[in-house]
Amino acid sequence: MNNEFMLNLFLKNISTMSLEQIQKLRNNISNSKFNYMTKGEHHIKDIYELTKKEYPNLCNDTYLCKDHCQTKHTDPEWHHAIRTKLQQFKRNGSVKRGNQRGFWVFE
Repeated sequence: MNNEFMLNLFLKNISTMSLEQIQKLRNNISNSKFNYMTKGEHHIKDIYELTKKEYPNLCNDTYLCKDHCQTKHTDPEWHHAIRTKLQQFKRNGSVKRGNQRGFWVFE
């Protein structure tokens, strides 16, 4: 097999694995309802850190938003999954925006 074919196969496997990781992370957060977060106000970076501690196998820092979406963002895609879940929980009232940019309040 040629090198280009092997590289494409490898990249496809990484992409598929990463998409599965993102979906599992979203499902786990939905089921846990961020129960690993203590009550009170937390900065988004702290939420990322605690989520990564809770689900280390699902937080792939090498799979970037630009690889998943049509953006040029270079944050890991799992950060996007966290922000999406925060917005969903905000709508049902279990999480609120903090008083300052980047802060969230867990009740």
